[in-house]
Amino acid sequence: MEIRKAIPKDEKEISEMYYQLYPNFKGPKNLISTNKITAKVLSFVAEDGGEVVGFIIGTFIMYGASKYGYLEELYVKEAFRRKGIGGQLINRILDEYKKLETWALFVMTKETDAIAQAFYNKMGFMKSKGLWLYKEL
Repeated sequence: MEIRKAIPKDEKEISEMYYQLYPNFKGPKNLISTNKITAKVLSFVAEDGGEVVGFIIGTFIMYGASKYGYLEELYVKEAFRRKGIGGQLINRILDEYKKLETWALFVMTKETDAIAQAFYNKMGFMKSKGLWLYKEL
């Protein structure tokens, strides 16, 4: 067995395996590039009376036909929780991901964090493998 750096001639095989990994992928099944990956950070804050009370940070990643996102961080100050701010932050970043034609957004939670899992389920995220949740856009 040899592990080596992927090269352009590997793109066909990588692409075939990629689309097996994501059988529900809805876009065109273009070749997955081995060297053309774009990443962009998306970040938004919730502000109340000039005070920043929450934030959300996500990463948009594009290679080949694949455009997806990771929700990296979401936080709302304790005094402002259960007022819909987290949902507003999620909806704002979802709008941005949709403009970027993202096919899915992934987030990871701890299995023991029932509150976070319930929140993301309420926002339309579905359980994937392991600790991951995802939402198709």
